[in-house]
Amino acid sequence: ARYSPFRLKPGQGIAGWVAQHGEPLLVPDVSQDPRFYAQVDQITGFRSRSILCVPLKSRERVIGVLEAINKRSEAGGSCFTQADLELLTTLASWVAVAVENAWLNRATKEMAAAAAFKQAVTALAHHINNRLMALSLELDGLEMEGTLTPQALSALTASARRSIQEISAVVKALDRLEELHTVPYVGTAEMIDIEQPLQEQLRLIETQRR
Repeated sequence: ARYSPFRLKPGQGIAGWVAQHGEPLLVPDVSQDPRFYAQVDQITGFRSRSILCVPLKSRERVIGVLEAINKRSEAGGSCFTQADLELLTTLASWVAVAVENAWLNRATKEMAAAAAFKQAVTALAHHINNRLMALSLELDGLEMEGTLTPQALSALTASARRSIQEISAVVKALDRLEELHTVPYVGTAEMIDIEQPLQEQLRLIETQRR
């Protein structure tokens, strides 16, 4: 948390160099290494003496670095060793796998969400278009008759009101689904199956009309 506000440019500091070159660094004395970026220590008051830094790689691409600063040892050794480097390199490989898995899981969830959204839109479009098409056919029939009688106007108004109620039922049916199941639509496309809750909503509408 102490270093979280700091951002280094590519190649800047030990960590930046490792990220840029993709190679590990073992620095026993940072004061003797020109790649060390001392400004962070100056701002925080922390004193870096030795640094061990290894790249995090995923498919040969550097996705970050893992850095250890100032070794603590009860045995008296205060400098990082080759054994420490090998240990941190192993740890870095595990971390890289975990990061990649997290990315894959996120991508999978995003793809699943996008697919579910597309299926929901397809279901809405299918059912709403069917009802609008039926209403459009009624209008075509009335247009062909020429004269719009009061009885025909009354029937058209009732039909339009019924279509609006059914379209509202489509939206409510999708909103009240407890589990998502899909059915084939056109080609490889699928849509969410809302037939059962939709029929329940339509029966409710019929009950309210009586």
